[in-house]
Amino acid sequence: MKVLYWSEQFFPDIGGVEILSSDLITYLCQQGHQFCVITSNKVRKSDLPDSTNTNLSVHRFPFRKILDDHDLKRMKDLITIICEIIVKFNPNILHVNTQSPSIFFFERIIRMSKIKDIPILYSLHSPLNPIFHPEITINSESIITKVLSKAQRITAVSESLMKDFLAVFPEISHKAELVYNGLYIPDAIPETITFSPPKLLCLGRIVPHKGFDLAIKAMPSILKKIPDCQLIIAGGGPEMPALVDLVEALEISNQVKFLGWVEKDKVAALLNSVSIILMPSRWNEPFGLVALQAAQMARPIVATRDGGIPEIVVDNETGLLIERDDQQGLVSSVIHLLEHPQIAENMGLAARRRSIEIFSLDRCASTFSRIYQQLDGEGFP
Repeated sequence: MKVLYWSEQFFPDIGGVEILSSDLITYLCQQGHQFCVITSNKVRKSDLPDSTNTNLSVHRFPFRKILDDHDLKRMKDLITIICEIIVKFNPNILHVNTQSPSIFFFERIIRMSKIKDIPILYSLHSPLNPIFHPEITINSESIITKVLSKAQRITAVSESLMKDFLAVFPEISHKAELVYNGLYIPDAIPETITFSPPKLLCLGRIVPHKGFDLAIKAMPSILKKIPDCQLIIAGGGPEMPALVDLVEALEISNQVKFLGWVEKDKVAALLNSVSIILMPSRWNEPFGLVALQAAQMARPIVATRDGGIPEIVVDNETGLLIERDDQQGLVSSVIHLLEHPQIAENMGLAARRRSIEIFSLDRCASTFSRIYQQLDGEGFP
């Protein structure tokens, strides 16, 4: 099966969709599928060139810059270039994975005569939220409405995200399907949780909606009960300077460590070195891939009871859930687990079992492979 995979960003950029896409495509290539990726050329470290191997070619383009510059000629030229790539690749399926700026180009490309009859699978990874997608308006003429209407199949990464979309687009219910994310199980064996000293971890992009500042603000109260507790913040982003200032203002610089970006192959070792993972998100996380990564390494999680997180973190079974912006709830939950290490360890082991049973990459990839086969076989009226 030949699949044109369209994603706003792609590995080596690191984020939920990027990690999922990398693992999913690698797995499906091993199963004999062939992929061509269309993505942005701007990643965290630098601009990257195109790349190609036996089953995967990656083509990178400056989508956002062209849109920001309102460069109509470059828009037209880019659409032509991508159309030529698609026609040459001759895919069985178009699999789009974004609601971000490049969907403007995707919507125009699927109008083209040589492409418009290729089946479309639209995978939803993020909510319709003006904070993250201010360019999106919802009406009969909006780009996302047009792409959803043209897609033969639609998937969502959580029941929560699916429910939100069906509330706005009830007409897609007959072609929508839940497909939970899945990741490779790390080669590293989960180590017994150490509490000497206890270490808390926030992992991800350092942006306001991740709520890492809440974890920092909780530390003085936690330290009153657990004086040797440490907080590790791993990631990078625009909120970093503000968090550093907050740590200094609270006079807890010796208890909080900023690691910066952690490469994908180093995440398992990092999780093995900590006691509890904190996810105090301020938005409806569509899935929360960090929760799955933590579960795979048998670490308990304290997280916000929003979005898709409760579908991964089972309250009082694999972790503890708190309300949004509930600093005292975060403090109480962390102290409870640190004062009851056996409970924390049992939650971590339960989380790992559940990650293998429900969120395996094999299950995720097999579902997408089935959908690809179905779409390729259905044809068009």
